[in-house]
Amino acid sequence: MLPILNTMDLMNLSLPPILWMWEGIIAYGTINGITADAGAYKTWLSLFLAQAISNGEPFLNRITNINKVIIFDKENSGVLLQSRVKCTGASQSVFIYPKWAQPLSPMLFDKEGKVSELYLEYARRGYLMIFDSLTRFHWCEENSASSMKMVFDAFQQLINAGGTVIFLHHTGKNLNDYRGSSEIKAGVDCLFTMKTVVTGDDKFINLKCIKHRFVDDNFDLLIQVNRTEHGITLEDVSSMLKEQDRKEEERLIGLILSVLNEHFAMHGEYPNQSSIIEHLSGLISKDEVRAMLVKFCNVKWSENRRGKNEKFYAPIAGNNTQEQGGTEYEG
Repeated sequence: MLPILNTMDLMNLSLPPILWMWEGIIAYGTINGITADAGAYKTWLSLFLAQAISNGEPFLNRITNINKVIIFDKENSGVLLQSRVKCTGASQSVFIYPKWAQPLSPMLFDKEGKVSELYLEYARRGYLMIFDSLTRFHWCEENSASSMKMVFDAFQQLINAGGTVIFLHHTGKNLNDYRGSSEIKAGVDCLFTMKTVVTGDDKFINLKCIKHRFVDDNFDLLIQVNRTEHGITLEDVSSMLKEQDRKEEERLIGLILSVLNEHFAMHGEYPNQSSIIEHLSGLISKDEVRAMLVKFCNVKWSENRRGKNEKFYAPIAGNNTQEQGGTEYEG
């Protein structure tokens, strides 16, 4: 008999709640990807995270639950790993299968599609398994959806056996979030991109969630990279990012209100969406204008209709560019 159940039976099942290995970010029994360009601190982040989880210590202002970790590394030399672990800290609960080991760590699955028993054994023991990097653990063509489906089917077998997976991957050409088929994004539970941002003498990592099955909204973490005598430390400064976002919203609100008021002064009527987009061309993208008009409708401006159902936007009393601290638009 097929394992099919109706929704009433589904609701009567006793299922465990979502358990977080890294609060709000990495859940137990999930497939997670982190993508970034070379040299963008992917390995650093994974080593810091492994150290925190192995000891149940907070990481980037979020709690972790203690768990054993194994890193399958086919990227870094022994000297490089040793220097980084000297900085991140060593633990008897973080294990590394290095690229110089003999025998070499196997592919995720063989040419017949059978998943390696080595990885299945660590999964059965409940390990967090980190693969650095994805491309070195499979035989498949990354741009082929059917081929990459085999990779994520193999990862799912590790999840079903009791493991949790994080893989490191590279970004694609033309600033794409990840290299390869859309199956990569489809096959994961959570996918994050990492980009480095340099401001003067300060360096930051923007860790952006572009897919998450278990939280409603995607999110960004802004992480400051602090240089030390032995390497680096990572510090969550996301509140700075939120403040920057707030100021940018205030700027955009000010620009739109300026257009509304100036259009009325010149034409005796308030503008429609197309006119607002045209006036702000080169300053705000079409999508940003549309999103702002929706987000702040009935807060900063009202949506009204005239003529043959034409929509136009007018400031709500009490809102003007001076109150917003926005930039005056020069038409």
